[in-house]
Parts: sequence; C-alpha cells; structure tokens
Amino acid sequence: FLQHYRVIGGLGRGGHGYVMSAIHRQSGLCVAVKLIIKADLAPNSLVKDPVEGGLIPLEIFLLRPLSHPNIIGYREHFQDRMFYYLLQIASNPNLRYLSIIPRRKYDLFECIARYKRFPEPIAQHIFSQIVNAVSYLARQGIYHCDIKDENILIDNHFNVCIQVIPRHTLLKQFHGTITFASPEILMGCRYNPEPAEIWSLGVLLHIILTGGLPFKSADEYIYSLYVPLDTMSPLLADLMISMLHKLPDQRISLEKLQQHPWI
Repeated sequence: FLQHYRVIGGLGRGGHGYVMSAIHRQSGLCVAVKLIIKADLAPNSLVKDPVEGGLIPLEIFLLRPLSHPNIIGYREHFQDRMFYYLLQIASNPNLRYLSIIPRRKYDLFECIARYKRFPEPIAQHIFSQIVNAVSYLARQGIYHCDIKDENILIDNHFNVCIQVIPRHTLLKQFHGTITFASPEILMGCRYNPEPAEIWSLGVLLHIILTGGLPFKSADEYIYSLYVPLDTMSPLLADLMISMLHKLPDQRISLEKLQQHPWI
C-alpha cells in the first residue's frame, strides 16, 4: 500500500479499523482508506476473492462491483500481515473531496444541525438521491442496515454521497443505530432488511424536515402511530405514513418508494 500511496491525514475510527485519507504517488488522486484489522474479523466474514484468489472481507467483495453517483465506491485494496486496506472514492467526481479531505468532511447530521430543518423542495432533492442509492444497492442484493444522517456526506449544493457497509442476508442480529431502528428490531424479532431499511429512511426524512426524531421513546417507536405534521403537503404526509407503518409487510416497498409522486 505505502509503495503506491502516501497517507495525508486521519478521518476517524470505525467498528473494525481506522479510516484515513491518502494520495496516489503517481497520479495525485486522493482516496479514503479504510484499514480493516484482520484480527477483529470473524472467520465467516471472509470470502474467496474471485479475482486474485485468497480470502478477503465480505465488505470488499460486495463493494467491488458497485458504481453509483451517490455511493462512495471501491477503487482497489491491499493487504499485509495486520490489515486489509480498502481504498474508496466517490463515483461522482464533483463529490470526491467530501470523502477524503478532513476539513471538508461534512455529513448530513452536521448539515441539519446547521440549518435546523429543510423546506420540502430541498428535502426532496436530498432524499431522492438517498432513495436512488439505497434502491440501487437493493437491486444488487445489498442492504445498508445503518441508514442515518451521520453516514451521508453532503456538499454546499445539497448533493449527497452515502458511506456503505454492505450486508445482504435475512438478519437476526441488529447492526444499525437504535434511533433509526424499526419496531420489529426493537422487539428483538428476526427481520427482513428491506422493510427495516424503509423505516430508517422514514426516520431520516422526518429528521431532514424537522430537525428531530419522529418518536420520543422506544415505546412510541413500537406502539404509537405516526402522525404527519400539519405543515406537510398531502403527498409528503402520505409518503411518511407509508414508510413509518408499524407492520413491516404494510410499509411501502423500495420500488414503489422510488415511484412515489413526492420523490
């Protein structure tokens, strides 16, 4: 890795490693580098590399074929005795600086803290990009499972890029953030990732629109019906209700979500 890239700064620490920015020594291209600690990986999280042979983390295997303008995608990877080095870059050149320059790394959480809430046209612009990216992942058989404002980078024109830790199974173990978790997850049930993903998107859209969570407690998340705000347009209110339905099989599908008139 260090023969080809020069490290220029740290970006943070994740669940299984570190994230830093680096520059390619020959081309000058900047990338985000995730250092995945080999000792922390469970044996069932490794799969055979169909390109180079050997074993690689499932995360690298799933990210490699992805290409979407609103997703921070795979560029290449390296490994040594201690780490896998996953190099990532946004597919959209206009958004690449978001993922690799520490002082410009600006996520949706920070953006909402700055603006407090967004009017419907801007919320629609932000949210439609997120839905398109999540729908693209689902068509590849991949689910994000931790959709939240802190995992979405945004620029000054409200263009977004999603940081992805992909998963693609029927899940029993919860991998996300409690405040974005669906009722079936909070009740400890085995859950299907698509309806759970829809619920998280509904929570996220409510936060984008209001600056706050749609429910005040775990009991409300599980038992209370979602009541749209009076300031919401009829189409938006319909969309919110369809995403935040308590029963997972009654929630709108990703396919229908993309086709919803408000989107």
